[in-house]
Formats: sequence, structure tokens, C-alpha cells
Amino acid sequence: MHLLKAHTATKSEVAYESIRRAIQQGQLAQGQKVTLKELSELLGMSLTPVREALKELEAHGLIVHEPNRGTFVAEYTRERAGRVYRLRKVLEPLAVELATANAHEEDIARLRDLLRDLDAADTAQAVSHGNEAWHRAIYALSGDPLLQDFIGKLWAGVPFQAISLSDNLVRVRESSAEHHGILEAMANGDASAAADRMRQHIANGERAAVAQF
Repeated sequence: MHLLKAHTATKSEVAYESIRRAIQQGQLAQGQKVTLKELSELLGMSLTPVREALKELEAHGLIVHEPNRGTFVAEYTRERAGRVYRLRKVLEPLAVELATANAHEEDIARLRDLLRDLDAADTAQAVSHGNEAWHRAIYALSGDPLLQDFIGKLWAGVPFQAISLSDNLVRVRESSAEHHGILEAMANGDASAAADRMRQHIANGERAAVAQF
């Protein structure tokens, strides 16, 4: 099996991108067992950067570790994705509505900075990290830790969103415009508009993610 290496800054980022693409392209199949040693040999790397990459991939839901069984490529179905996104379209608009009511000028400024970083991201990992950081920063402003926890678990429920967002350039541009629209509504203190735009943003992301199956 040949794993395509990505052009990223560190060895762990190269490993992350290479494994991510192998999953997307079917070189690593859903449910397939993988080992640190095997991946290290395939990538021509030492164990440490590959181990770091696997931790990142597990955090993003692309890899799962089962005690006493090993590490596997995550298995997901179109039906499960639909259920996860159905919940996201309820919880995340609620979170942004609460966040809009709680946000101060300095909070909006920080969200602008995070969005600027996301727009400047030039690798798949940077896009994934930046997108998650921006969304989580909004949800943290909701002031509801339980809601944040539920949303975080849902994000891990459909890992292919990380693939669809970073590889679909049209979707990247659309997503950026949607992010700016959400932030504009928040800055204007329009909680209802922010919630509506977040709901549409998630629906658009759902279509892109489901297309990966």
C-alpha cells in the first residue's frame, strides 16, 4: 500500500495528512486494524510522530482505539451521519444563540482573530484545527459546559467532516462566507440570525460530509 505524503511543517503533520488521505481514498478501509509499527514502516518514519498523528486522528474521530483489541479505522454510515447532524442542527444553533447573548466586544474580537487564522490555513490539518477552534470558542461563550460536551461528542461522531471541509475547495470558500455571516450576526447582537445561520451552515456541511460515504 502506498501512502501519499502531504507537504506539512512537521513529521507528525505529514503523518496525520498521509493517514487521513489514505482513509479518504480507501487505502485504509473503514474497520481496518492498523498498528503503529506498520504505519511507521509505510511512512518511513520513527514511531513518535506517527503516534502523535494517531492521537490527533483519534481526537477527530477518524481512528478508534479499543482496549485489548487494538487500533482501527473508524466505521461510519450515512444513516449515522444523518442522526448526528440532526442533533447538531438543534444543539449548535442553541449554543450560538446563548453565546451571542453573552459575548462582549473582546469575545467578538477573539472570534475575528480565530476566523482570520482559519481563512489563512493552508494545510488540511490547519483547516481542521482552525475550524474546530473557531466553533468551540463560540460554544464556550454559551456558558453551558454540558451543552459544550454534547456538541464535542457529536463532532467526533462524523469524522469525515474534517475530510470534506479541507479537500473540497468550493466548500471551503462557502464555509468561510458562512462563518463570516454567523460572526456578523453575533457582532450585531442578533442571536436569532446567528442561530439561523449556524443551522444552515451545519446543513450545508452535512451535505458535503455525507457525500464522502
